[in-house]
Amino acid sequence: MNIKKVLLVNDDGIYHEAFKATIDAFKKLGFDITICAPLNTQSAKSHAIEIRKSFLIKKVDDFEGIKAYAIDSTPADCVRFAKYYLNWEGDLVVSGVNDGLNLGDDILYSGTVAAAVEAGIRGYKALALSAPVKHPEICLDKLKEILEYIENNKLFDKWNIWSFNIHENSLGFRQASQGNVNFYTYFEEQKPGYFAQLGHPQHELDLDENSDVCLYHKGYSPYSAMSYNRTCNDFNK
Repeated sequence: MNIKKVLLVNDDGIYHEAFKATIDAFKKLGFDITICAPLNTQSAKSHAIEIRKSFLIKKVDDFEGIKAYAIDSTPADCVRFAKYYLNWEGDLVVSGVNDGLNLGDDILYSGTVAAAVEAGIRGYKALALSAPVKHPEICLDKLKEILEYIENNKLFDKWNIWSFNIHENSLGFRQASQGNVNFYTYFEEQKPGYFAQLGHPQHELDLDENSDVCLYHKGYSPYSAMSYNRTCNDFNK
């Protein structure tokens, strides 16, 4: 895998600290970087795109030596802008590092994973990266290790979209199936007529030893191949 040109996107917003650390990490490794990232946070926007109204896209000069665009729309639209307006051609699209995990059911809602999937649909090799980013420098510490692991295991020869959840004190990488976050959800009325959707994950309820949820909470950094085929063929007609 000869990576030289990288497109960086995320769902936390172009100025998020974890994204800045990701940019720094790729810069220090000597990659030719283009940035197309949301102007504002787009967490949990999944694979939405905006087709009913125009949205702001502006070139920004906040990242020295890097062509960067702030896009007031979804992560998937960031990839689409790079593809269809910039005609970007490169070696790898990286989405993240997301500020938080994308395990189990959360994959469905993740703007980070959706951007990688959109890139895969458009013919790019794509990588989604997620971590509990208490310290953004985790991006610097783990990125080279992840890229070397992908190269050594020829992951992009097998499939073109991969998602990694980075454990801060990782015991190593393990390929995983999608698990179950078992999210405890409730609605709270915070002022008359206005409700917040709240809750917390119950990862400990997933006991499948091959799942991303279980493996992460055993101390591994699980990774999975992502697919955009939403049909189910695992049943008898």
